[in-house]
Amino acid sequence: MLYLAMLLNERLTESAPGVWKYGAALGLTLAAVVLLRQLFLGFVPFLFLWLALAAYRHKAWQGFITSSVIAVAIMAAAIVPATIFNYARFGRFVLLNTNAGFAFYWANHPSHGTNFIEILPPAGPPTWT
Repeated sequence: MLYLAMLLNERLTESAPGVWKYGAALGLTLAAVVLLRQLFLGFVPFLFLWLALAAYRHKAWQGFITSSVIAVAIMAAAIVPATIFNYARFGRFVLLNTNAGFAFYWANHPSHGTNFIEILPPAGPPTWT
């Protein structure tokens, strides 16, 4: 992802055509990273701020806007289905995950035995509205 951001930055400084390709590649890698680790969403605005500063320095706003819109659209297209899926399951907004990695950890380490702290309230019958 960082390599693609640097390549996009170079293309912005050169005012090269086809900047949208780098925006699409950056969007795909950002989508993969964010789906694998939700915490990375906190870094994304700083990445785009850096690209905006580079575009400002080199007067390449059109390439920056085009590539950024494409990258954000691809990232959103990957995040929205997961969020809709989570909303359907939990009945409330859950962006990408339930942070239940610790339950996986406990289940695979015998030192915890069978004493597990539940992460969700006891399940009742589903309520479909």
